[in-house]
Amino acid sequence: MTKNNWLRRITRVIGSVKLASVLLAGLIFAAFYASIVSRSAFSSWWFITLVVMLAVNTSACTLRQWRGAVKRYKQIREGRVSGKPVTVDLPASDPADALATLAKLCRAKWYAVSLQNSRLVAHKNAIGVFGSALFHTALVALIFSAFCGVITG
Repeated sequence: MTKNNWLRRITRVIGSVKLASVLLAGLIFAAFYASIVSRSAFSSWWFITLVVMLAVNTSACTLRQWRGAVKRYKQIREGRVSGKPVTVDLPASDPADALATLAKLCRAKWYAVSLQNSRLVAHKNAIGVFGSALFHTALVALIFSAFCGVITG
């Protein structure tokens, strides 16, 4: 197994949803325990360890989300989108004029339009692929700020 494969597997495990679910369940139980039994548990080593593990898990997931979002955004901008492309029969008399008319109609519906090799590429909301990555980034910031609050008291 190459070093890159090994690192990729470790990152996949560290950033997995299953691990996040286990860590979140542990934190819920620990927070319940700390609220009912002992408030000092919030600053205990095991609670802080759970928070750090969740932060590492979420950070690994966030990096994977950003990598995927950037890749998907580039594919959309280049016209290499997944799914079935829509084909339209254009009048044979003047295909360039028909493409220009179709591009104008798409722009009127707020599509981003580009012509590539006598092919029209139109897409909406390409920036929306960053939503999950932005959410994960905010979650990491929230965990980090909560961790700083626990450490500083």
